[in-house]
Amino acid sequence: MYKKIIGIAFSCILLLPITVLAANEVPKEVEQSIEKDLGNFKDDIRKNTGFKITTTKEAENLTLDEGFKVYTVNSKAVRSGNTDRANDILKSKGYLFSIKSGQQNNGIVFSEDGKRIRLAYSDLEFPSQFEEAKKLIGYDESSKLIYDDRLATVALISDIDGKEVVVPLRESVYMEFKPLKVYNLQEFVEFLSANEKARQEASEKNDSDELISGGSPSNLNSTTSQLITSKISTEKVSLFSIAGLAIIGGIFFVIKRRKKL
Repeated sequence: MYKKIIGIAFSCILLLPITVLAANEVPKEVEQSIEKDLGNFKDDIRKNTGFKITTTKEAENLTLDEGFKVYTVNSKAVRSGNTDRANDILKSKGYLFSIKSGQQNNGIVFSEDGKRIRLAYSDLEFPSQFEEAKKLIGYDESSKLIYDDRLATVALISDIDGKEVVVPLRESVYMEFKPLKVYNLQEFVEFLSANEKARQEASEKNDSDELISGGSPSNLNSTTSQLITSKISTEKVSLFSIAGLAIIGGIFFVIKRRKKL
C-alpha cells in the first residue's frame, strides 16, 4: 500500500516540470483558432507586396509557424518605479505567431483574445532576430517576449541563475539600447524610465516636434505605409499608417482588423 502511494507521488513529481514548461506555451486551442482565422487574411496578405506573397498558391499555403505569448511595457508601472521584476513592468498583449509559406517567412500576426487575428505585420526579420536573442539568453518558462508598438521595441527577457536579463532584438527610435546586446533588467528599465520622462516633459510642453507618439517595432524597415481597404467577411481591414515610420528607411505593411461599430 505504502509503495503504491510513494509510486503515485513520485510520478506526480516527475510531471511537474512538464506542467511548468507548458505554462509558457501557446494553448493548442488558441493555435487552432488563429490558424483557422488566418484563412480570412490570406488574400489581403497576397495583395500587399510587403509580405512577399506573390501567387495565389503561396497564399493558400500560408500557415502559422512558432507562436508566443507576447507582452507590452506597462508605462504606469515604469513611472511609479515599481520595476523590480519583469512581471512588474509588463502587461499581456495576447499572442504572436510567425507566418510562412513553405520555408519562407512572411511576417507575423497578433491575437488579443486568442480567438481571432487583430493585426498582421510584414515583419520578415522577427524569426531570425528572435533566434539570435535566444542563443544569447535562452528561452524557457521564465522568458517574456516584448513586442511594443508604442515604444517601437522588441525584446526578449529571460532568467539566468536568478537574474533577469534583456536582449533587444533590434534598435528603437525612442531608446538608445543596442540590438542583440545583453542588459540586466535594471539597465533596460533605465532606458524605459528615460523615455517615459521625455514623453511626459514633451506632453507638458505640448511640443509637437517631440517624439511622444508610438511607432512600429519594425521601424528599421519602415518609412511610410500605403492606405488600402478591403473586406474580410463583414469586417473592414485596412493597411494603415503608423506614427514615426518616416524616421528610418524601408517599407512596412500592417493589416488591421477593425472592430465592428
